[in-house]
Amino acid sequence: MSDADWEFRVAAVWADAATLTDDQVLEAIDDLVIERGREDAAALFEAGSVRDYLGREAEAEPFYRKALELGLDEPRHAQALIQLAAKPRQARRVGRAAAWLDRAAPRAPARRLRSGFSRPSPAQRRPRP
Repeated sequence: MSDADWEFRVAAVWADAATLTDDQVLEAIDDLVIERGREDAAALFEAGSVRDYLGREAEAEPFYRKALELGLDEPRHAQALIQLAAKPRQARRVGRAAAWLDRAAPRAPARRLRSGFSRPSPAQRRPRP
């Protein structure tokens, strides 16, 4: 399986996510992660992303950290940093969140960084990271 094929299949799951149950989305992404293995940065990022999507933020954090450790491509690298910055914010640890945003700043447009710290509307509560 080529990288492009795997990426296409990941994108297809996300495109259909709104029509699937939470368990179906999780299973579909986890199946794709298994195909690539636990040492694949992009796969681990997607494992974190699906958990964020499902509101399982605490489960997402280790996946993002490992993906960054292994070396993520763009735009996933900046997205992982932004997602990690959001975790301490949710727990009111603003200083730690700011440190993650400082790491992401050179990689992500300022608009995206600021949007990560605005109060989400009800329609934005489950966006894909």
